Amino acid sequence: MKIIILKLIFTLQILLYSPLILLVIIIYPVLKIRIGCVKSKSFGSLVLEPEIFLCEKRAGIYKRNEIFLWYHEKIISNKYLLDKRKKQLIFLPGFLLHPIMIFFSKFKFTHKHIYVDVVYNPQKKKFTINLEKLYTDQKLLKKHKTSIVFSKDEIELGDKYLNKNNIYKDDKIILFGARTSFYKNENYVSLRNSDIGLQAKSMKYVAANGYKAIRIGKEKIKKLNINSNRIFDYTFADYNNEFLDIYIPSRAKFMVTGPTGLNELATIMKVPRLLINFTPFKDLHYVNESFTPIILFKKLFSKSLKKNLGYKEIFEKKLFDVDTVDKIPNEYQLVDNTEDEILEATIEMIKLIDSKCLNLKFEVMKQNKFWEIYQDFYGSKKDMIISPSFFQKNIELFN
Repeated sequence: MKIIILKLIFTLQILLYSPLILLVIIIYPVLKIRIGCVKSKSFGSLVLEPEIFLCEKRAGIYKRNEIFLWYHEKIISNKYLLDKRKKQLIFLPGFLLHPIMIFFSKFKFTHKHIYVDVVYNPQKKKFTINLEKLYTDQKLLKKHKTSIVFSKDEIELGDKYLNKNNIYKDDKIILFGARTSFYKNENYVSLRNSDIGLQAKSMKYVAANGYKAIRIGKEKIKKLNINSNRIFDYTFADYNNEFLDIYIPSRAKFMVTGPTGLNELATIMKVPRLLINFTPFKDLHYVNESFTPIILFKKLFSKSLKKNLGYKEIFEKKLFDVDTVDKIPNEYQLVDNTEDEILEATIEMIKLIDSKCLNLKFEVMKQNKFWEIYQDFYGSKKDMIISPSFFQKNIELFN
């Protein structure tokens, strides 16, 4: 019954907005109006997708007669960031634009009236990822400065907050974060989830070697029991807000996080990231390699063979092409990165980013065979490297 009512409402909306829909189609040769949705419910999408569009505009990809109208979802993951976007883009109410966008998305000939990163595949008769545009966007993100510019007052406010928590202007900051099911109240276990406690050893190391460590993220689970004025657990701080959620990453030397929306803050703030506990190889083409020089994969243990599976076999069986742990056959057990694996990779990031003594080209050559295997299954070779220590200690998994 609910589905019937929703379909009826949608039909009535289309009838109501039909003069506007017809007008957009008729004037398209002269004035190209396109509609885009800012996926404000997802923090990663809210951070990254408008940034890509703004980079495209700066690059001169769109002509003067192209007008983009935007709306956002009802749920907003970060109101501060959305307010920034509202000063950069033309927003109209979702109740007006959403049904029109849905209507345009249903037909191939009207797809030109919406802004999405997909292309129509006539063989599969559906819209698929436009990889060519995706790689162009990644290059643009590297080329152009961030669109998130803080005012003088905002900088003073952010720095004052950090000063109160023993983080000062000249400090070299490394951020740490992990995804859990807590933030979105998920009733399942995502392959992307990991334990922030396993990053504590890395935090202690960087704190003892001239850096300040900040744990970020909204998931208030597992408070860090570390007594150090060089390690700040922002997640459990007495005070935090959505402005600080954005400002703090802008001050970082680099980030250490799992595959979560927090990563896209690194992309738009031009901050390198160490990506740990990674599994979704089918989505690796989304990861901007310009800001992800080093990556660390989860492993998969075979209970019957009593050993970890090689990644080629994982690719063949599509074992990491699922989203939740319960979809992995019972024969296999997911293995997160250990605290020592994360520590060694963190040290390698310091060598690469700060000390400039990690030979990236040499490591790329050593790992070339694996990336060729990856390319055979997922269609694109990556320039990033697997943590050299992890690669060497698990060399049998990469052949």
